[in-house]
Amino acid sequence: MVTLLAVSSFRVSNTNLKVVTSMQGRNESVAAAQAAVEQVISSGTFTTNPAGVAATPIPVDLNGDGNSEYSVTLSPAPTCLKSRDTPSASP
Repeated sequence: MVTLLAVSSFRVSNTNLKVVTSMQGRNESVAAAQAAVEQVISSGTFTTNPAGVAATPIPVDLNGDGNSEYSVTLSPAPTCLKSRDTPSASP
């Protein structure tokens, strides 16, 4: 009975570890995608050539160590749906 309990608890903990690992990977990939989108729409080149900016893979460093953990490619390419001019501030 004790052996059955030990094996059962091992399987449950192993399954929980897989679920947590999967959730962490998903959260990291969502964060990388969001960082890439923000980088693209912040780029001055995006306004003139959005397809060119989106076609280039974007390296994303999530932990700040200088090495990119993800390379994000935007597909489909982002498009501008609506824009408006913003008046520049007067001196």
